[in-house]
Amino acid sequence: TYTLMARGSMGCRLSDNCIFDDAGISVFPKTDDITRENLAGLLNSRFISFSLRTITQDLKFRVGYVVLAPLVSMQPDLSTFCNYATRAIQIKQCLVSQDITERTFSFFDAPKFTSLKMITKHYECRYYYITAILHNIESRIESEVFGHYNLSEKDIKTIITETDSPVGWY
Repeated sequence: TYTLMARGSMGCRLSDNCIFDDAGISVFPKTDDITRENLAGLLNSRFISFSLRTITQDLKFRVGYVVLAPLVSMQPDLSTFCNYATRAIQIKQCLVSQDITERTFSFFDAPKFTSLKMITKHYECRYYYITAILHNIESRIESEVFGHYNLSEKDIKTIITETDSPVGWY
C-alpha cells in the first residue's frame, strides 16, 4: 500500500490482512517475475517519486498517475537490487516491531540490566545501529535504480536536488 499523504514520495509499505480504501491505496505485482518486496523497493526509489512529481500537479500520487510510473521488468541482472530491497524491508520490519505503538510490536528479551538507564541505553544503541545499516542499504538501492535506468550524472543530480539526498548517500 501507499498513502496519499506522503507529500511527494511513494512511501510504499507491505501490508498483510488489511482493508484498503482511497487514502491507503494498494499496488500488486501483475506477474510472477517481480515480488512485492522488489516492487516496493522500486516504487520507493527517488527516481519513481521524481517521475511521478513530473506528471502530477499535486503532491498526492493518485492511482491514475501511479499506473504511469516508468517501471522496468525485474530481470536477472537486478539480483543485487532484489537482495537489497528484501533486506531493507526485513530491517524496517525489525525496527517497526520494536515500536510499542505498532500493530506488529514484539517485545524481545533484553539482557539483564540493573537500571532503567542501562536498558534505555542498550535499546537506543541497537536502534541507531540497525537504522544506520538500513540507510546504507537504501542508498545502495537508489544507486542500483539509477544504474538500471542508465541515468546520467546530470539526471541523477537533478533528481537528488528535487527529492533530497538519501541519508546513507556518501
